[in-house]
Amino acid sequence: NENVLPVVAASRLGKGRIVAFSHGGYLADKPEGDWQRLILNAVEWAGAGRRDNKGVARRVLTYNTPELLKVLKMSVHPTTSVNEKTWPKQLETCDVLCIDTGCEDKPELAEAVSKFVQAGGGLVTAGTGWGWAQGNPDKRLTEDYLGNRVLMPAGLLVSDIMPGGKDEHYIVRRPPPKLANAWDALAYLENPQPKAKKKKNPVKPTKDDTTQATYTLEVALRALPLDEPILWPKVRQLV
Repeated sequence: NENVLPVVAASRLGKGRIVAFSHGGYLADKPEGDWQRLILNAVEWAGAGRRDNKGVARRVLTYNTPELLKVLKMSVHPTTSVNEKTWPKQLETCDVLCIDTGCEDKPELAEAVSKFVQAGGGLVTAGTGWGWAQGNPDKRLTEDYLGNRVLMPAGLLVSDIMPGGKDEHYIVRRPPPKLANAWDALAYLENPQPKAKKKKNPVKPTKDDTTQATYTLEVALRALPLDEPILWPKVRQLV
């Protein structure tokens, strides 16, 4: 009954799609388990904003992810590595950008990536929030971290929490825990037992559900800036 937080999440922004991992190691070569399958699935899904046919190769750019480049070059997806000087123009001709956002801190890069996704591009990204925070004690994750400047408009946020796992692995839950989503957690705390529509046996809230929802919302509010326009105003209405 331990509280949980997502270590990977997906969302949409404009016409594009985003898959975000909470540690830079996810974009490095991990031969054990189904890591390669996970990454290739992420690339295919993220690229569907421009090429929605399942199985169609995605044109991929990698930035600051040398290990990932090796894996993608062995796949069906044509992949090119770009650097600071070459990536702006090449964004226009690719379907998916794979980038470790913990390696850069440039507003112009965040702006270019955001426009790329909103226009239909796919983004597969990773970044270690707690590591970045330790290395930048005078900065804030929500305001200065490149990844969050791109992710927050899509409803995602990298926090400074270091989630625990078992033997360096995480359990995959199907479906993902609903109350690990901050908006769903807030809705639950506001109304733990909504009126059921013609249900003979409505699901009753449990102490574990309340604890999970409280934890999720606490982590989100601690990470969000006070002027965040969606979640914070709703919380203030309830206080």
